[in-house]
Amino acid sequence: MLENNTSFNRALFNDVVEKSKDMTNEFSSINTEQNFKQFDSLLNLGQQEGTINSLLEKRDLFGGTRLAAFSEDKNKDYDDYILDYYYQEFPDSSALGGEDGTTHGVSRIPKGQYRGRYLKRMNHPTIGLAILSDLNYRNEANVNMPETLNGLDTQQLQNLERDLDGTSSPFKIYTTKEEGRDVLYSFPSSESVSRDRFTELDGEERERMVLSSYPLQDIKKYIEQHEIPGKVPNKKENKYYIYGDSGSNSYGTIGIGHLIDTRRPSSIESTRRKLNRINPSLTVEGVISGEQGLTFSEVQKLFEIDVKEKIVVAQRQFPKLHTYPKEMQAAIVDGYFWGMLGKSRKTRILLKSNRFEEAKKEWLDNKTFRTGESRYRFQNFNKAIDVWINSGRGGE
Repeated sequence: MLENNTSFNRALFNDVVEKSKDMTNEFSSINTEQNFKQFDSLLNLGQQEGTINSLLEKRDLFGGTRLAAFSEDKNKDYDDYILDYYYQEFPDSSALGGEDGTTHGVSRIPKGQYRGRYLKRMNHPTIGLAILSDLNYRNEANVNMPETLNGLDTQQLQNLERDLDGTSSPFKIYTTKEEGRDVLYSFPSSESVSRDRFTELDGEERERMVLSSYPLQDIKKYIEQHEIPGKVPNKKENKYYIYGDSGSNSYGTIGIGHLIDTRRPSSIESTRRKLNRINPSLTVEGVISGEQGLTFSEVQKLFEIDVKEKIVVAQRQFPKLHTYPKEMQAAIVDGYFWGMLGKSRKTRILLKSNRFEEAKKEWLDNKTFRTGESRYRFQNFNKAIDVWINSGRGGE
C-alpha cells in the first residue's frame, strides 16, 4: 500500500475534497490524521500532478460513492477472501488507509456480489468508526453562513443549525454468515434487504461497537476534573451520600455529578432506572433522604452510565463528533454532561461552521462565566478548540 510516517500537505488534500465533495460521500473517516498521512505519501512519491486526477477518477470506479481504506495487515483485521475479491473487482484502486490498520475508518464494498460489506472484521479495533459514519450519515446542504449571528431570532438560528447538520439519511447495519464467520453489511435505511440472508445488528451490540470508538476513559477524566476536583464528596465510612452541587441552586447530587433532585422531576425517573441497573436494592427515596449511600464501585458504574448517555446525546447533536480531535470530543461531551453547551446554540453553529475564534468568544459571552462560576470549565473548553485549530482539521 502507501508509505507511512509522512507529513501532511493539508492544502492539497483539502483542494481534492473541495473539488469533488461527492468523492468522499459516505466515506467513514476521510478527515483523520491517518488519511492525511496516507495522502501525503502519494505526494512524496512524486505524483502531485497525477494524484488529484487519480482520486477524482475514483468517482467513476466507485459509482460516485466512496473511497476504500485498508492496510497491508490483512491477516489480523480483514478476511482474505474479501480483500482478494476487492483487488479483483477494483484492481487499479490505490487505497487511502490507516498507518497500522488499527486507527482508521473504512469503507464498504460499493458494488458487486458483496455490495455493502464492510472490509473490516467485526472485531476490528475501529469498526465502530465505520458504523458511526453510516448511522449518522447526512446529506449535506449548501449553507450560506451570515457574517454575524447577531440579530438572528431563535427560529432562524435553529434553521441554520439544522442546515449545517444536513438531512439525516442513516444506514442500517446487518450481520450475516460468510465463510463460517459473522460479518457486517450496511445499507440505506430505505433499502429492502433479504431477511433470509441478513439480520439487523442487535441494538446493544451496535451501541457497544459505537461507544468503543470514543476514548471513554479520557472523557471520564476530563469530566471528573470539573465535577469532583480532588475526591467524590460526602463520603461516610465506605459509602458516598447525597450532597448539594456547587451551583447557586445547590441541586441534590450523588457520586460524580449525578443529578437527583425533586425540583428536576426528569432526574428522578432517570436515576431510578440507573440505580436498578447497578443495585436493585438502592432506591431514589433512600438516596434522597440520605438513608442510602453508594459504594465506590457503584459510584463509578453510575458515572460510566451517565457519560455513555451523554456521548450518545453529543453524537446526535454533533453528527461528525467522531471525526473531531479526542480533546474536542471530551469537551463537547462534558458540555452536555454539564448542560451548558445545550444552552448555547450560537457556539454550536460556529463550531460546526469552523469559525473557531468566534466560537471561543461566544462561549464566554454569558452570565455564568462573567459571574466567575465554572470559569475553569469554560476555559478548558476553549483550550480544546485550540487543539482542534492546531490539528489542521478545520479553520476559516
